[in-house]
Amino acid sequence: MGRRQKYGEPVYFSRAFHSRRSHWGCWQHAGKGRPGKKIPLNKWLEWGGRQWYLPAAYSCGEGLVLDLCCQIPRADIQAFLDKWAPLAEREEPDEWSLARRMAVEKEDPLAFDLRLQVLVNGVALFNKRSSCRGWNPCLPETTSRQGAEPALLKRYGLSSASGWQLWRAAFPWRTKSRPRVNSLVVTLDQSPDALPGPCFSTGAPGAEFTFAHPATGVQHTLTVKAYEPQQLEGPGIDSTQMPTHYAVMTYTICPELPEGAMEAVDCGSSDPPQGQAGNGAAVVCIIGGADGPTQILKSGQGERKPHIACSALHYEPVEQVQWQTVFYQKELEKKQVVLL
Repeated sequence: MGRRQKYGEPVYFSRAFHSRRSHWGCWQHAGKGRPGKKIPLNKWLEWGGRQWYLPAAYSCGEGLVLDLCCQIPRADIQAFLDKWAPLAEREEPDEWSLARRMAVEKEDPLAFDLRLQVLVNGVALFNKRSSCRGWNPCLPETTSRQGAEPALLKRYGLSSASGWQLWRAAFPWRTKSRPRVNSLVVTLDQSPDALPGPCFSTGAPGAEFTFAHPATGVQHTLTVKAYEPQQLEGPGIDSTQMPTHYAVMTYTICPELPEGAMEAVDCGSSDPPQGQAGNGAAVVCIIGGADGPTQILKSGQGERKPHIACSALHYEPVEQVQWQTVFYQKELEKKQVVLL
């Protein structure tokens, strides 16, 4: 399999990035099977106004592993810290509004959400697992030099003066045996950004709320079809230990938006569980969100598809809910790159 590199160690299909460093200066070995055979790529490209580096792929018995590195200017990271760090010192970030938290995540230069597709010998492979590490050059040296990131930079000769997002993605083979990699094409895609829209309060069935899409400016009308209080029931759910009351709102949008392009989310958070919530803790994460509001969106039949939003969970029945409209939009077009 060849000699190990000075910085790093063999790559395994079953192992993602870890924070614990091994004696090889990278991350603790947790892989199974044989290490992958390195396929040097050394490919630089521009996408989304940033420089991307694809140093290598690894052909493993179970599938292909691909490493990607995105360079982020130090000035972009510093500008983000200068804007938000003072506010975080004055106010508790956990108490920020949902709209503000979404704005921070969208502006965070180290929070780009990447989707990957690969073609090996013309065959599309499914992305089974991806992991990402971030390098922030603006942090104090005692903080930024911990973990696996410094060794990852050294492994591929990347400058520590810049910020980096470092991805490792695993793609299982679609054949019983490992194929010889004769051609390799990767498609870079962006997960949609969440854009906070206007808020509104729950109205009676038939109530309408008109709003403008924050990106397109197009006027849409949300019509409430039903609003019903609900309560979680079932084995393992203790209403004295966890919140069980929530509300379900059914609504339509006109003109209709593409599926997954918009949702209504409770602006408030769920009441925290008391003591041990037992088996019901999983339900909190699904319906109300123990760490914040989470909603469920479903589509039905008909020209104007009904959407369903669930509020956060509370110990008392939910009479009034403040809803946040959230829109999802991609800013970048897919980019296909021939690597081999």
